[in-house]
Amino acid sequence: MHGDFHQNNILSDGQRITGVIDSNGKYGDFLIDLATLKWHIKTHLNLDVVPIYLKYQQEIGIEYRILKRD
Repeated sequence: MHGDFHQNNILSDGQRITGVIDSNGKYGDFLIDLATLKWHIKTHLNLDVVPIYLKYQQEIGIEYRILKRD
């Protein structure tokens, strides 16, 4: 887990991510990083990264299922 994952810590060539900087290097759930990125991007750029992330997972063959508790 990065711990401070947002657009200012992501390096890009304009088409894809080429690097991530300033990692706090914590052990934990990567979804915390996705939530942090979602907040920053939604707040500053009015873009929701979660649907984009889920579409990418589907394109590369990763199945995503929402687990429901009874």
